Amino acid sequence: MGKPELLDHLARVGRLHEDDLRRGLGRAPLPDAVARKYPNADRQWAWQYVFPASSHYTNGQTGVRHRHHLHETVIQKAVAYTGDPRGTAERQTIDPQHLDSYSETTAYRAQADRWADLGLLSCSADLGELRVTRRGSWPVRGLLLAAPALGQSGPLTVDEARRLVAAAVAQTGTVVTYDGSYRRIAYPGGDVPENIGVCTDVVIRAYRKLGVDLQVKVHEDMKRAFASYPQLWALAGPDPNIDHRRVPNLQTFFRRAGAQLPVSREGTSYRMGDLLTWMLPGNLPHIGLVTDRSSSSGFPLVVHNIGRGPQVEDVLFAHPITGHYRYGPP
Repeated sequence: MGKPELLDHLARVGRLHEDDLRRGLGRAPLPDAVARKYPNADRQWAWQYVFPASSHYTNGQTGVRHRHHLHETVIQKAVAYTGDPRGTAERQTIDPQHLDSYSETTAYRAQADRWADLGLLSCSADLGELRVTRRGSWPVRGLLLAAPALGQSGPLTVDEARRLVAAAVAQTGTVVTYDGSYRRIAYPGGDVPENIGVCTDVVIRAYRKLGVDLQVKVHEDMKRAFASYPQLWALAGPDPNIDHRRVPNLQTFFRRAGAQLPVSREGTSYRMGDLLTWMLPGNLPHIGLVTDRSSSSGFPLVVHNIGRGPQVEDVLFAHPITGHYRYGPP
């Protein structure tokens, strides 16, 4: 499996996971300690198996339905034969216990290190690849496992969420003209003039107060996996001037980074610092940030720019919600 095929495969698995989430499924089996510490992590993309089974099973202890990884024999058959210089073919068997879901870059690297210590693989983490090799100098072709997106989401702490919201709300004090026209900007750290912007700029500027440059995060991930991003603008490759300012690209990045959470009609499902996307009339995608304030109805208020500059408003359920994300600094 080459890199283009791998990216296509991951895109298909991502769509499968999104469909599972819509059906109330999509929960990965997690270690007990992790499940207690991060109760919503089991629905995040980063915890899902790279090679999922075609059907679900019911956990006998919890009653939760999960999608397991492919059976070990399927993976073992997928590993190609390779020959040494003497022409003797050997088959490399993959221990099924190593077929982990890769939760975050540190866990991914740790798994890679364990395999490398056994002489079973060579690893290029920067490219997001694990290439399995036989012990010795001849590679086993055919099995490639994916790492998470660059900029993998970390847990968003209460302090980080509070600072993120404060940075977004502070933007309401600036008069901003809604203008999404294409502009050449610096890289990294590029921004359009402070007095213009769109909904994505509220999010981008707020995250920079946390030391997170979404311009860089999105661009680096798009360079690595351009085919996994929406092909809506007839571009031949990534463009750091505009890519991060487009809602569909941010949605894809947050999903690939493991920050996606289920969409709910319950206001209590949304926490301070959460990111939401909506579809406005005319099929216009929109994004905003959940604040620590509540409306008279008890729903959390949202800070966003829908055309009148950054504002804090009671719009949580004003339009169909298309995405729910919680992205913390990696």
